[in-house]
Amino acid sequence: MILDVDPPKLVNLTILGSLIFDERRPSTKLEAERIWVRSGKLLAGNSTNPFPGKINIVLNGEFGDNPLVIDANLDVGNKVLAVTRAMELYSTPPGTIWTRLAAYADAGATSVTVAECAGWAVGDEIVFGPSGSDPE
Repeated sequence: MILDVDPPKLVNLTILGSLIFDERRPSTKLEAERIWVRSGKLLAGNSTNPFPGKINIVLNGEFGDNPLVIDANLDVGNKVLAVTRAMELYSTPPGTIWTRLAAYADAGATSVTVAECAGWAVGDEIVFGPSGSDPE
């Protein structure tokens, strides 16, 4: 099955066949509380033809929500993407995939300066992690 739309927010998505992100879409959003690639495949691009667009997989849920139950002895929680068969997501990474801040950034800052950003484009998203063992 080709995923050629942004589906509505889902509670559970269990993939038994192949779910393939449509390469003609510049951006696709897949949003669910629990995604289980059970006996199928979740695919985007391949090793010789990387996916040209953007895929945004969003996992929703709150503490105490029903978990994804794999079998009677194993639940893997909520807000989960579980793969028990195959997931292949290929993309062309930007030139810079990891960098450091080039200047101190105050909490709430609306801009930052980084040491390197080769291949980044307007609209790209970045993630900040703690610089030590205590994120507080």
